[in-house]
Amino acid sequence: MKTVLITGANGFIGKNLTKQLGRKYHVLPISRKEADLLDQKQVERLFSRENIDVVIHSATQNTLGRGQEYEEKLLKNNLAMFFNLERCKSAYGKLFVLGSGAEYGKQQELSLVEESAFGAVVPDDNYGLSKYAISKAMEQSSNIYNLRLFGIFGPYENYNYRFISNVICKALLGREIAIRQNVLFDYLYSKDFCRILPWFMEHEPKYHAYNVCTGKRIDIVSIAREILAQTGSRSILTVKQQGFNREYTGSNRQMLLETGPVSFTPMNQAIAEMIEFYQNTTFHLEGNY
Repeated sequence: MKTVLITGANGFIGKNLTKQLGRKYHVLPISRKEADLLDQKQVERLFSRENIDVVIHSATQNTLGRGQEYEEKLLKNNLAMFFNLERCKSAYGKLFVLGSGAEYGKQQELSLVEESAFGAVVPDDNYGLSKYAISKAMEQSSNIYNLRLFGIFGPYENYNYRFISNVICKALLGREIAIRQNVLFDYLYSKDFCRILPWFMEHEPKYHAYNVCTGKRIDIVSIAREILAQTGSRSILTVKQQGFNREYTGSNRQMLLETGPVSFTPMNQAIAEMIEFYQNTTFHLEGNY
């Protein structure tokens, strides 16, 4: 049985990975309490005391709900966490970094973008730039892979700021749902991601970077309307600005050529499961989408 180390275990993706992969692998979930990834010595000690087959690096820093002071530390901290793991590459079999579509540069429209487009534009934000630099660093690696996520959602995400959970919670509370502007996204259900990841763990991927996404567009206004229909909520839905903001979708063609066909959970089914999750969860909304 493979031993899988999951960083960022207290985060939304880390929690989902720990729960789902724990059914098949020996999972070691770590948070800052167990090892501060910004501390080189702590990372070295972590690998000296554990025999690790696979590392899944889901720990990351972003600006979601945070201020300017945090923004200034983001680039440095994301790079430091990665390179502290990278320099220990001889201590594990494979390292999978959870990257982002932001690596392609969100200052431009990303319409079913393919991996070959990487590097054409340098991201103009610190989060995208940190992911870009990390991806560049692993291009020549032997055992490090970048799994680029676009819009991922699921249980345990921050419902104060994550769109789908935020709308579900507002619908259940009967609050107004205000969307700044419609946009086309590629949303991947966390349950599907947890089913896809083991393929990469068990095989030898041809490339070092893959878009892990559905390869399908869906607009967020349609998602909100589906949520209202399923909850039977009387919440008012308003869209403040007409038209569409910049698209944010990826192509999964490169991934599917290796993994073969992948069955993705239909959005209406995923929404139904998320609604059930929040109906059984105590929550207190503070943020606004």
